Amino acid sequence: VFQRKPTSSDVSKVSISFVDGKVPPTFSGQVAVQQIATNSSILFPPMSSLDSLLIGSTDTNRTLELFSGSAAAPGALISSINLAEVKTLPALRDKINEIPGFMASIVQGGTASAPKYYIAVKNGTGASNNFYSTITKTVDGVKSNATGTGLVLDGTEIIKQGVNAEITVDDVQIVSETNSFVDILPGVELTANGTTAVGASVTITSKTDTEVLSSAMATLVSGFNVM
Repeated sequence: VFQRKPTSSDVSKVSISFVDGKVPPTFSGQVAVQQIATNSSILFPPMSSLDSLLIGSTDTNRTLELFSGSAAAPGALISSINLAEVKTLPALRDKINEIPGFMASIVQGGTASAPKYYIAVKNGTGASNNFYSTITKTVDGVKSNATGTGLVLDGTEIIKQGVNAEITVDDVQIVSETNSFVDILPGVELTANGTTAVGASVTITSKTDTEVLSSAMATLVSGFNVM
């Protein structure tokens, strides 16, 4: 029995593999990628030093909160971090990295003589993983947005909302929170790697591995020649 192999006419757009040890029957299809799944992320305004205190110089408290959804359509509270206890960017990065699904990193910008340190926070891909943040202080029981020194949201933060991957297979539209599609055909996984041009598509197939077949025939003929 000669094995079939998965093929894609453009792996930079769509790749295909067999999963679960299955070898699907012969098939051929056209896949177009309208949209790649992306992460939800926030790049917070910079700090001048990794040792700078995240709480303001005149504040007694400051809290960073992460919520699901967006500021326009808020969801549930994900995490609340006391910046009077988690005092610096490295400590905040480590704290956020403890939250399931989240990844925080520190990026250095600016110049050698005047560096700027940004904390970038990402969640998983897809619209359901969108999140937003608030940084507040509470005075006499009244909560307000934090201002002044320390870590604040001052309008210069960069917020990107995650989106789902969208593809069509033989003109049937399919949506996924990730760039992997595993339920289209039994035993087949498609991965969206890049968007296709309008009207263009990628051909995916499952066909007999002709190289293996040719090699087997050559071996067979060689065996007859020896006899």
